[in-house]
Amino acid sequence: MLLENEPDGLQVLKFVRFKDIGQHPSNDAKLNIIEQANLTFAYLAKFEAARWLFARHSELLGKGIELNLASQSGFDIESVEPDFLAAEVFSSSHPKMNNKLGQDLRHLAQSASGVRHRYVFFSCPEFAYGRRQELEDSAGIEVWSLPPELLVKSATGPAGLQQSSR
Repeated sequence: MLLENEPDGLQVLKFVRFKDIGQHPSNDAKLNIIEQANLTFAYLAKFEAARWLFARHSELLGKGIELNLASQSGFDIESVEPDFLAAEVFSSSHPKMNNKLGQDLRHLAQSASGVRHRYVFFSCPEFAYGRRQELEDSAGIEVWSLPPELLVKSATGPAGLQQSSR
């Protein structure tokens, strides 16, 4: 309807970028549509990464994890048990966009050097599910792709997907 009523594409972009017509995915705060999409997919990626971690490390089921949905210091996901697990998670159009992957790898390398299991999970189009060793540049930190399709259709979960390369 917006596109039908506004012939100027720049005005449409201005509207979805600056008008608070969207909603925060976890509360009643109004947001612009761009920020709503960014937060929604960031949350979905974190939920799927947490699910993957519970499947990979069954010992976490009894001990728990802390899932950071806000933008605050620390890690996006970490085990309640100290120094067992730390993970960073993001959703983007490409894992190297704004050097997000590099920043997350550096953060884990510097701030979680004594943590036993360290991961970076990302959700980006055109990257199939699986470990992305070609993107790993820090020893002991695994990089995993969780494609956007998995986030919105996660009923089959990681076990139902085949690992492949781009």
